[in-house]
Amino acid sequence: MPYQAVLLCGIAVLEGKIYGDSGSSSEAEAEIGYAGMMVESVGQTYTGTAQVPTMKNGSFQVMAQHGSVINIKIITEFAEEVFGPYTTDEAGYMMSLGRVNLVKPENAWPTVLKQDRGDMG
Repeated sequence: MPYQAVLLCGIAVLEGKIYGDSGSSSEAEAEIGYAGMMVESVGQTYTGTAQVPTMKNGSFQVMAQHGSVINIKIITEFAEEVFGPYTTDEAGYMMSLGRVNLVKPENAWPTVLKQDRGDMG
């Protein structure tokens, strides 16, 4: 069902680095960059979602219902992170969400430590 929407614009960064920053690109990133991460606007005050993939530089533009509260979910090969809540503007507006920082699980805090199980023998 169609609804009156706003366009949410942002850029996904990895570990605080924009794609192309000095030292931020691995060999795999050089080929595809940050393209293909799924960005989803998830309605909190309405039932609905919209999805788009990120561009090579991590930028995205996704629609959401106007005058609502939403979260932004970003799905990558290594994690699924939720940002928000955000309150959307009036219908037809473009909103900048700025940078959304993704953190690889191995670099997250607190670090998950393996428990010492002691001598099982």
